[in-house]
Amino acid sequence: MMGHRFCRAWGRRRERHVECDRRISTRLHRDPANGVFLGVCAGIADYFDISVSVVRALTIIGTVFFFPGVPIAYIAAGVFLKRAPEPSFESPEDETFWRKMRTEPTGTFSSLRHRYRALEQRLRALETYATSREFRLSKEIDDLK
Repeated sequence: MMGHRFCRAWGRRRERHVECDRRISTRLHRDPANGVFLGVCAGIADYFDISVSVVRALTIIGTVFFFPGVPIAYIAAGVFLKRAPEPSFESPEDETFWRKMRTEPTGTFSSLRHRYRALEQRLRALETYATSREFRLSKEIDDLK
């Protein structure tokens, strides 16, 4: 759900070039909108793409066993981590794609490469058929009807 919308605006003389791109945040952040206190657990859950409940449970367990360390680290993370960027996805599929791209980029690129190769093969088959004698003959027969 994190990201920025892709936009590019060139200003006139002496105006700055403004650019922002739609991408999912690849850095650890805090998410106060979905969090209870400072949004650190929500940010960690979003970063690792796991349930917030799991992160909160681990935080509580960590606090019990490592009392002074975990609360200090939590507060430090709340102070030093940046807020999550505003979401700007066009569709749920877009969000799913970018989340998957963040968590497993190699698999996503491999999947895209496979899909584009399949599309290219279909396009080649279509071009071969459209330039064949069979197509011309079929077209001439259809024109006679």
